Parts: sequence; C-alpha cells; structure tokens
Amino acid sequence: MQIQVKSAKVEHYKNLGRYFYASMEAGKHTLTVAIAPEHVQVIVENAANRVWRGMGKRFETMAAALANYKTPEIRAMLQHAEELSAAERAAQSEVKH
Repeated sequence: MQIQVKSAKVEHYKNLGRYFYASMEAGKHTLTVAIAPEHVQVIVENAANRVWRGMGKRFETMAAALANYKTPEIRAMLQHAEELSAAERAAQSEVKH
C-alpha cells in the first residue's frame, strides 16, 4: 500500500505546545490528523465528512485512534503520521543540542 503525504507541518503554540499536522492519501482514503500533547484529532474525508463538515474524532491517545479504525489504509496512515511526528521531534531535538 502506498501512502502519499500531501502536507505535513509542525506548529508550536505558546499555551498549547507542539502540534503536528499531516494530510495524506492511501488508495481511495484521505485523512487529516493533528497530533497534540493532550490528544489526537482524526478527520477521515468521506461522505459523512463532506455532508456534515465535522471536525472528525478526538482521541486521548494514538492507540485509542488506531483501535477505533478497522480499515487497513486508515490505520496505516495513522501509524505513518505518528512515525513522521516522532522523526520530526527527533530532528528538532538534535538541532537544539
């Protein structure tokens, strides 16, 4: 399965901390995820999201988000986002040292 990362960025908010945002596609699925210090926000762009324009689902941890989704493509994209976030965090810590 091929995952295409459409965008990925990190924002540092003074009062909220570090947020990692990523939008990606795998097969016919499109996903946007925000990984924050306190939660994970997941938006799967599907028919329900297009109709209701909801803000997706909020989870306390990435493990909870992974447990909620059964589609292999969605799970793979969530895992990939977590890996990208960790890699970016490691790169930032090396720059500081």
